[in-house]
Amino acid sequence: MTNYLCPVCGYLHAGDIDFCFCPVCMASARIFIHDTNADNFGRWDLNSRPIIRSMAEMGSYHQEGRVTARTFLGMDDLIFLPAQVNNFPLGHEVEIDSRVVLGKRARQPVFLQTPILNAAMSCGPLSKEASMALALGSFLAGTIVHTGDGGMGDEEMALTNRVTVQFPTDRFGVSEESLRGADMVEIKISQGVKFGIGGKVRRGKVIAEIAAVSRLGQGKMPQSPAMRQDIKSAKDLSKKILELRRLLDGKPISLKLAGGHLQNDLEAIFSQDCIPDVLVIDGGEGCLDTVSVTVGEHVGLPLIYSLPRVGDFLDLTGLRERVTLIAAGGIRHSGDIAKAIALGADGVYMSGALKIALGPSSLSVAQGGQSLSEGLDIHDGGMRVANFISAATEEVKAIARLCGKRSIHDLNRDDLVSLDSELSRITGVSMA
Repeated sequence: MTNYLCPVCGYLHAGDIDFCFCPVCMASARIFIHDTNADNFGRWDLNSRPIIRSMAEMGSYHQEGRVTARTFLGMDDLIFLPAQVNNFPLGHEVEIDSRVVLGKRARQPVFLQTPILNAAMSCGPLSKEASMALALGSFLAGTIVHTGDGGMGDEEMALTNRVTVQFPTDRFGVSEESLRGADMVEIKISQGVKFGIGGKVRRGKVIAEIAAVSRLGQGKMPQSPAMRQDIKSAKDLSKKILELRRLLDGKPISLKLAGGHLQNDLEAIFSQDCIPDVLVIDGGEGCLDTVSVTVGEHVGLPLIYSLPRVGDFLDLTGLRERVTLIAAGGIRHSGDIAKAIALGADGVYMSGALKIALGPSSLSVAQGGQSLSEGLDIHDGGMRVANFISAATEEVKAIARLCGKRSIHDLNRDDLVSLDSELSRITGVSMA
């Protein structure tokens, strides 16, 4: 029997797909993928065989828009230890600080009421209705929305008051005007499941609305470059940070990295004259519109391996009071958020959970210009996103109270134990 997996929420369906939407998150059944952990024929599982056939037919590497099908070591076997007698927990009436500052030393820092930030979700795979609902939900929850690759339309911008503009390798949707209008600009060097390979945006995806937002010609097949042409060294990066900081009059500049040669990369970045105000470390569990399946599943460290190392680097170099650290990639719920903070993050990026919170499908089938979420009520979707962010923030506060902490940022590795020896080794958390 064939098994299919929803790439948004992970729902596993056995047998033929005889429904239109995922019964859990309402994503379109069209995007379901073969589950790679089931129906194996020896080592030739249902993921490998179609990849081989696709490469043989097309003469190029196989791409899919989805999360990785691999199961990495995660945070589930990290457990918080509650305060009881030696240290007492705090009562529910005690207010817990959950604020996050983007740009702790920036001239114009951004103040958020929650550690949850919108991850980069571009205008291609994300429908216009979903983008507008996410913008509204971010405003209502006191956080910041993210343009992702390709920019964001005026209607989405009008629904929010804080925007991170991504400065990607291809610069689609980026102009001096859009940069000046940002509250934070994020320089994307790489992300969790896509490293330095570039790629083409499929012609059919560039419908009229997407072409207008991203400043592409409709029907074109633009090439996304593998590497930035304006940043070819750590010194170039430092100059670009200074250039953007001046353009934005001191608003925070963020840098997005994935898990590679972290120690060498971090030393190169932070030994320069101009360093980022915010550092985003992205794990291999993230999701993309299109990515080489092989690269997505076999290149780059999962978040649990990267985050503790980056946190330790900031602590040891005395940069913690200057740089805001954001964790990204596979963050699902309040438990993951609290654990990421205890491992060194100031906040987290979330995308998949926010799509699920929207209710009806948030994805867009741009090939035919048809959105799968035309029936999505923008106000209702925005309220659902805001409710989720607010509830998750309150739950992280509750965990801090149980551990006797007055701020979520007081959570640390001493509040955790590990039920797995490998997890203990890589995080520095003691075994239970």
